[in-house]
Amino acid sequence: MPRQPNDTTAIGPWNVTRPNEQRNARYGERWPMMPPDYATGYITRNNFVTSGDATPQYTAMCSWGPHMPSANTYNAISIRCTSHDWVMTYMGFCTSSHQAGLIYQNVKVWSGTEVNNPSNEITAYSNANGLWISNHGSPSQQIMHWLASSHDDNARLTQNTWYTFGQAYTQSATQNYHGWPTGYYTGQGYGNSITSLTMTSTATNAAGTTTITSDWEFQDSTGLHTSNAPWSSNAWTTSQYGGVAFVSNYVTVHE
Repeated sequence: MPRQPNDTTAIGPWNVTRPNEQRNARYGERWPMMPPDYATGYITRNNFVTSGDATPQYTAMCSWGPHMPSANTYNAISIRCTSHDWVMTYMGFCTSSHQAGLIYQNVKVWSGTEVNNPSNEITAYSNANGLWISNHGSPSQQIMHWLASSHDDNARLTQNTWYTFGQAYTQSATQNYHGWPTGYYTGQGYGNSITSLTMTSTATNAAGTTTITSDWEFQDSTGLHTSNAPWSSNAWTTSQYGGVAFVSNYVTVHE
């Protein structure tokens, strides 16, 4: 919709039959406000946590562990939304039940179900950094770690297409400044894994609220396409039935 005209002959959406519209038309200072064309919410592959608008951050995950990461091992999971285009804006990561500290990691996303297929990499998600995890004791909890801008077209993922999300360790957790995350595994602690879900979420701005119901599926990745550091071997938590990363994730779903 174009900007509101700055004269008193407006028609259609800018019909100037009311005093406020006449004033705005004269000054031409108002832009139309539209409700969002997206919704934001959380998807979780653990039935202990409810997916939707409520944040799963700091919810209990598991007392299983701790996990002392080894360099060049990775966690991975394949995810698809069968109903909408989408962006993963934050990934979930488990805290520690033993030792707080830094996790040195490399996060990547590929189209398809293979880990580390360079020709399929979605470069907008490439993210290498140190992630601080706290020690919440047992059970561990989830924290959210930023991945991509929700309105970056380069990060938008296509509906009904599998994508594989991977998180690899670039250092072994052998020093006192390294964190030891506690992984989630189905049947150990809180909840069991699920392979599909339907999630209803919302987004609101000054013009209104948009609600979208979306459908999701999870599965194991189909293996390592190319072995090179830090993508060399599976960590013990690489499965749809568990993990340290990508158990809950914050997503933007586009209409």
